[in-house]
Amino acid sequence: MIKSMLIALACFFSLGIARAEVINITKYGLQPNTKENAIPYFMKALEEAKNYSSTTIVFPKGRYDFLADIPAGYSMATYKCVIIRNLKNLTIDGQGAEFIMHGRTAPFIIDNCENITFTNFAIDWDRPMVTQGEFMTVTDNYVDLKIDKVQYPYEIDNGKVFYTGEGWRTDLCQDNEMFEKASGKIIPCTHDNSAGDYFKGKATEIVPGTIRFNGPFKWERKPHVSDIITMYHGIYVVCTFDFDRCKDVKMKNVTIYHGGSMGVKATFTENISIDKVDIIARKSKGRLFSNMADGFHIKGCKGLIKIENSEYNGGGDDYINVHNMYCLVNDVINKNTLEVLSLKGTFFAPGDKVWFVNHKTGQRAAMGKVKSVKLDKGNFYTGIIHIEFEGKLPEFIGEYDAIESAEWLAEVEVRNNKILKRHRATGIRATTPKRVVIENNYFNTAGTAILIEGDFQFWLESGAVENVKIQNNVFDDCLTSGSQFGGKWEWGEAVITITPSFRPTTETGLPYHRNIIITNNKFNFFDYPVLRARSVGNLQFTNNTLTRTYTYKPYAWIKSNFLLEGCRNVNILGNKFSNDFLGKNITTTFMLPSDLKLGDDQGLTVTRDDSKYIDKYINMKAEMEYKTKK
Repeated sequence: MIKSMLIALACFFSLGIARAEVINITKYGLQPNTKENAIPYFMKALEEAKNYSSTTIVFPKGRYDFLADIPAGYSMATYKCVIIRNLKNLTIDGQGAEFIMHGRTAPFIIDNCENITFTNFAIDWDRPMVTQGEFMTVTDNYVDLKIDKVQYPYEIDNGKVFYTGEGWRTDLCQDNEMFEKASGKIIPCTHDNSAGDYFKGKATEIVPGTIRFNGPFKWERKPHVSDIITMYHGIYVVCTFDFDRCKDVKMKNVTIYHGGSMGVKATFTENISIDKVDIIARKSKGRLFSNMADGFHIKGCKGLIKIENSEYNGGGDDYINVHNMYCLVNDVINKNTLEVLSLKGTFFAPGDKVWFVNHKTGQRAAMGKVKSVKLDKGNFYTGIIHIEFEGKLPEFIGEYDAIESAEWLAEVEVRNNKILKRHRATGIRATTPKRVVIENNYFNTAGTAILIEGDFQFWLESGAVENVKIQNNVFDDCLTSGSQFGGKWEWGEAVITITPSFRPTTETGLPYHRNIIITNNKFNFFDYPVLRARSVGNLQFTNNTLTRTYTYKPYAWIKSNFLLEGCRNVNILGNKFSNDFLGKNITTTFMLPSDLKLGDDQGLTVTRDDSKYIDKYINMKAEMEYKTKK
């Protein structure tokens, strides 16, 4: 018996695959604070991790530099730092370390991994892919912009400014945002490129670090002296964390000071837990920006997406965006096969169930099962695809109808986060028929705080929600850069905006969204539009407290607290308005009086108007032709 036990133990320890292991990165010779390239050492540790059932790779506290293999000279190409593929039960523990990236590089690409954890480190760039400047002089004929050339090096060549980094050089400036210097917040009623095209003017360096741009200029809002501008040298460049086909992802105590485009992007991934993952501007460097696109972009995932105890400021787009994708029907090939247009990815595989969506009614009108998927033109991300189904297609299916995955659908829980007025656009976007809970968050957004869409026309982000609860949040002076004129690229129409691209045209049509509950929240607000809702069935706005503030001046184009378009079974009950709250009014369109139930003690008036607030219908064919060509 003893001999057998010894043999078994020997086999156990000889097969490292059966045990857990802690790998300290210093074992390979890498030390913190040396500026030596950490990537080769990291890859050695990942290779060794394949030998164990569970591995923790430890980085002792300090600075580690990640230098991708960037060729000499200048290019606008992107490069990869660390690729983690086909691993299970892996933890990356930074123990308070700082990972410094260089050039246009993607820090972490994670493919087909399970039970993977990132914890206890920060990510930054010495030279980010954004340049920040301060207006020192502003006239109609010229502006002077002060730039820290150490953080944001640049060159002037024949009157044109080229911004330079490790391996890149560009004159591109996109979606420039303007901030108040004292507060660090986006200036009210400014949007993308509010300062106009000043950066295209003939440039001279009048003193080191100060550039004079000569006019004339075209601007939405003339800058003021001391205003801060951030100039993005690209939008969708690289992502900080890019998860694909993973399961059980965990991130905790991670700070992203800069991250290229998306802070965290995930596709085909099941179960994501985010806890204390801050995407924030680095105060110690005087920066007002962090990443250049969404904070968390979760597309075509399933299981539970949980994001909690985190902060977002300085970002270039929405804080959280959870959605799937519609594929629009281009043609019916035969009784079993569709030709569809993919935009930003397809989430179908043989054996998957899908919904057939009638774009005329907005309804998931039938279900099918995928038999085969074949690329016809382009690629699976953006291209023309033929999808064969096991049964006959529904009779209604035709051009501009859509198909939507019924498999890759996520539940969403968003709790205890701070979303601040130093990022553009929206706080939280969630379009999934699974359960969505948004609670105990603090919103102080420049745009709409929560946006629920469902888009047949532009981004094709699906789909209709069926179970959303928004409760116990604080909405504090949100929507300072919302829709002033009803334009497409202004940052939202109300504090909570529900605007699917499906537009009701009758009083009796079925709603697109269902079961949205907004309860026990605090709205501190200076303007009218609290809730803009289109085509929702069972919409409840109950027991909320609404208090007027005087921090900003009213400006929004909507002059109703509640603008309800084609909604059914709406309850607005038990809410408390401050005496001076603007409006205390409701506007309905394409609704029967019986569809709206009000409490007697709220002091709300109701107006019916079927024309005033109907925005311009986008021509779907022209929109999609534009997208396809682009």
